[in-house]
Amino acid sequence: MVKVKAATLHILGSILETKMSKQAIKIGRVCGQYGKPRSSPHEIIEGIEMHSYFGDNVNSFKAGPEGRIPKPNLLLEGFKKSQQSFDYLVSTREQSTENLCKEHHEA
Repeated sequence: MVKVKAATLHILGSILETKMSKQAIKIGRVCGQYGKPRSSPHEIIEGIEMHSYFGDNVNSFKAGPEGRIPKPNLLLEGFKKSQQSFDYLVSTREQSTENLCKEHHEA
C-alpha cells in the first residue's frame, strides 16, 4: 500500500511540475494513521456494550467484547509498521518516476 501511495504522489507531483514549470513538494499522510479518536469510549452493537474501535494501534475492528479490548502491544506493532513505511519512503525519494512506476506495477 505504501509503495502505491508513494508512486502515485510522485507521479502526480511530476505531472504538476511539468504542467506548471515549477517544482512541486510532494507530501501525503502515509505512515501511522492507525489510531482513531472517538467521542465515546463505549458503543452498543447488537445490544452488547463494548469498547469503541480506536484503531489498529489500540484494538480490533472486529465487533465483540474480546476484539475490542485495548491491547498495548498493538501500539508497538503500529510503530514498527510506521517506521518501515518511513524507511521505504526515504529510500525511494531519489528514484525516478519511471522506476517508481515499474515498482508500483510489480507490487
